[in-house]
Amino acid sequence: MRPRYESARDRENAAQIMDHIARTLNAKPRALTHEFPVNYALYKNGRLITLVEVKCRRTAMWQFPTLIMSTRKLDRAYELAERSGVPLMVVTKWADNLGYLRVRDPYRYPVKTGGRTDRGDEQDIEALYDIPIGKFKLFPERAHG
Repeated sequence: MRPRYESARDRENAAQIMDHIARTLNAKPRALTHEFPVNYALYKNGRLITLVEVKCRRTAMWQFPTLIMSTRKLDRAYELAERSGVPLMVVTKWADNLGYLRVRDPYRYPVKTGGRTDRGDEQDIEALYDIPIGKFKLFPERAHG
């Protein structure tokens, strides 16, 4: 089985971001288990309104022209959202901004091979979507934390 690299701090950061988003949208977040291809489901008035994948980056939003995401993960997340009849959002917290992308069709993004090499895990190299940062919209207020 592949090791999990997500730390408790990563989960805390994602929870803080989702709390901010939930307040902004007047909705209620529910953390999902690792069996799901997304981190959160967002509910309003007891009804599922969107699935959310949260990404945290230490860089400034415009430091790199694209955000890379695993094709396998994003394809599974998109399929789940489609089957659930709700939108899929990728929310990204950069060092200087909080943005979101409503994924309407992941297959339109360019694909490249890449990934992390600093962990010595050959499975970190995979097919990646290369999503232009310009496709992201900013939330009205920056996330704190």
